[in-house]
Amino acid sequence: MKCQDLSPQNNTNKDYYLKPEGYTLQGSRALVITEASPNATTIYDSTSPASVTFNTKTLGGTQDGKAMCFYREVGSTGLYTQFDNSDYSSNIHSTIVPLKNGEHSYSIKCNDRGGNSDTQVINFNVSIDNKEPLIARAYYEDNQLKIMTNEKAECRYFTSSTIQCNYEFEDGDPITSYDQINHLAKWNTDEDLYIKCQDVYGNQPAKPNECSIILRAQNRNNL
Repeated sequence: MKCQDLSPQNNTNKDYYLKPEGYTLQGSRALVITEASPNATTIYDSTSPASVTFNTKTLGGTQDGKAMCFYREVGSTGLYTQFDNSDYSSNIHSTIVPLKNGEHSYSIKCNDRGGNSDTQVINFNVSIDNKEPLIARAYYEDNQLKIMTNEKAECRYFTSSTIQCNYEFEDGDPITSYDQINHLAKWNTDEDLYIKCQDVYGNQPAKPNECSIILRAQNRNNL
């Protein structure tokens, strides 16, 4: 095979690039983004900015889905930002993006070595809250101790007078709740309940030796 340019000199290459045995042309399938997240969901975080993980999975293309992926905010005219560690070596891609509170829309674009590409848009909300849940009310109801929190939360307790509030939240005994606002415990007049509550953002009492509230049920005959 020889090539000649269109200049007045009519330059022609002298090397033959076609191997004697010839070449085989191989087509490729389209590259497809099969998964892109987060999408149609809310990300809860207790720090600002929130650390949001973008995840993408690709299929097809020239190398069984291996591609390089990028992201850009929808409506932006700037360049796409490359995913961390995205280098055509895998079909699974992830990167962490710091984002503020509010609604977000991002375009995810992936390319393979053969020039195939695909784009998807993800939409999600970031909700940031760094305040611990508060106990709004605690009272007797139907032979149970009912505790109401000012936001959705999970509550746990210890009864040890030695440990008191010095326990990790995960080590406490769970308090039953049907809506994460109303929490029900046994009406027990023999022990103090050292209660900690944690909201959906992960907020709980600031100090590890603090409780959300300490309660002891009273004998109903004395009320």
